Amino acid sequence: MPRYTPDGGRYYPAPPFLPQNVAQDHVPSGEPPSLPFHWLEVGTMLLDAASDDLVDPDQTRRLLKELREVRTAKIRSGVDVLDAASTGGGGVALTGVGAMEVGEGRGFIAGVVDGLRKIGASKEQARREQMAEDMANGVYDATQDDDDDMEF
Repeated sequence: MPRYTPDGGRYYPAPPFLPQNVAQDHVPSGEPPSLPFHWLEVGTMLLDAASDDLVDPDQTRRLLKELREVRTAKIRSGVDVLDAASTGGGGVALTGVGAMEVGEGRGFIAGVVDGLRKIGASKEQARREQMAEDMANGVYDATQDDDDDMEF
């Protein structure tokens, strides 16, 4: 008996992560190939539940571990873009990053952004102190008042 989607189209049930379900025709240049969002969780569950069915489960575990380490290192190396993002320069693209990787990197990234905010705040404080000193010495010409509204 055929199945149909709510909009009337024919539905062909298939397990997730089969090549016809996740393979891309082409990968845009400059963009790394993406893995399924829960690649690490699914791989770990398969190794835990069905390692007897795999040809070489130990090799698969090693490859999963190496892949995880390489991807984590790449995420951590992308911290230089966080400076622009923390000062209002936009966001950080996490295309192709899995759920587990986002969770692991969240604490690290939040710490980096917080540190960058503190650095920015200390620069702003130094600028304000310099302005106050200039006002006390009579060097301040009152043309910098508009800058205060634009800093944050």
